[in-house]
Amino acid sequence: MSNNYASVDTLGIRNGYDIAPPIIVFRLLRNSLRSFVINNAHRLLSRLYEGKIKYYDWIIREDFVLSIVLQGISHDFSETDAPPEEIFNSFLETIEQNHKEPFFAWLHIFPPHDPYLPPEPYMGMFDASQNLRTFRSMWFATNNIGEPHLVKDTEATNRTLRDRYDEFIRYCDVQFEEFMKQLRLRNKLKNTIIILSSDHGEGFLEHNYYGHGGALWEEVTHIPLIIKEPDKTEGRVIDSLTSLIDVPATILDLAKIPIPSWMEGRSLVPFMRGKERTAIPVFSMVLQANPSQKGKITKGMVAVWEGNYKLIHYLDKGNSIMFNLKEDPNELNDLFDKRQAIGQHLLLLIKENLEKVNEVTYE
Repeated sequence: MSNNYASVDTLGIRNGYDIAPPIIVFRLLRNSLRSFVINNAHRLLSRLYEGKIKYYDWIIREDFVLSIVLQGISHDFSETDAPPEEIFNSFLETIEQNHKEPFFAWLHIFPPHDPYLPPEPYMGMFDASQNLRTFRSMWFATNNIGEPHLVKDTEATNRTLRDRYDEFIRYCDVQFEEFMKQLRLRNKLKNTIIILSSDHGEGFLEHNYYGHGGALWEEVTHIPLIIKEPDKTEGRVIDSLTSLIDVPATILDLAKIPIPSWMEGRSLVPFMRGKERTAIPVFSMVLQANPSQKGKITKGMVAVWEGNYKLIHYLDKGNSIMFNLKEDPNELNDLFDKRQAIGQHLLLLIKENLEKVNEVTYE
């Protein structure tokens, strides 16, 4: 994988894998230094300075010290430094050299995460202009899109950003298609389950918000989940609420391995077999532990979906907003004060589950 946030070391699960190459193997060295530091500065600085200074504004901002230094020691570039084909090709080489089966493999590609820099012919496919075609121009736009004194034509810049994002997705789609062809040529698809998903989407000012790091709008949380079984040739859409937390149990079920009682989430195999299951609430969150409260979660936000309704609760301010996604898929009409019974029910679900989490003591 080429994403440090999702690395086996960051997640503390390296011992669970026989083969786990370091991230730098999949990053093009000519581009790595500046983008690697920038992409990981938030995580490091938040640990060091949370609650003390506005580390983003004072340290990482385009016109301040860290960025200026990095600009001076690195070269601008116009293609991603984390090509998805590097991940795919590495896996293909691995299975050719190691024939042990059965196997489980987790491939996590960094694209189409920003900066959106696909190679030609994908760059310019949806926006032929010369705008936002380099790392520096892309990084400046994505970090200042909400600052009108820095980005003068917000609408045009946002439109180009979205097009570059779509171009990046197209590039990734084609690379994945080629990967599947190579697996088929190696006769590896006859008894292999393929699960394709994502960790998040991107906001493009639909709610005056760009990116994905601190929001739970649908454009960020509504992600793909595609499961391909070896003996299935026709696809179908299952319109049921689910979450990435259900993926581990689903993998075990498909592999006919008992699901531990302690595991959160539930198998999606019954849905895939056409069986009805009791609908349950689904949660998503952007949380921060509070050191002053012995690590208890008191900051951030939590969202819960149940039926057609979705509620987002902001822990810091204690306020909530609620939407009927069937009637209002763009989340424009807040119903929390208008449909109080439903709102209070969903809010109670969040508070009860958060209370259970905060009761757990970690050594």
